[in-house]
Amino acid sequence: MDHHFDDHNRLTLRYLLSRGNNYPVTDYPEAPAQPGAYGLGHVQYVYGSWTRILGPIQVNDLRYTYVNRVGHSVSRGVGGNYPEKLGLTGVDQRAFPSFAPSGFVSVGSNSQERRRYPIEQHQIIENFTRLRGHHFWKFG
Repeated sequence: MDHHFDDHNRLTLRYLLSRGNNYPVTDYPEAPAQPGAYGLGHVQYVYGSWTRILGPIQVNDLRYTYVNRVGHSVSRGVGGNYPEKLGLTGVDQRAFPSFAPSGFVSVGSNSQERRRYPIEQHQIIENFTRLRGHHFWKFG
């Protein structure tokens, strides 16, 4: 949304919501052997800007940004005691192990689980610009 209140005041607002979930299809007989992970990703973004012309040589710009992100990826091999089912001892039993023999396609995921949430950011920026002679002075 853009709105001009008058010749000296302008308001800009933006909102974005993005949801991207990834559920890859597996070609392996057992889903936990699939390299990679399925994931959830959501981003919410809000932006506002107020530009005010204070006179023929002065401008003030105030901006605010808010971002909220969520990310969670999980290998299909998490849980299920797969190392024990495969007869492997001395390894972490919480996830399907990763095998990457030279010259062959890898089996299992290198990354078992990654959580990134909530990631929340706020940013406020104010800039003041003034023309003085042949020079622009900017403070912010």
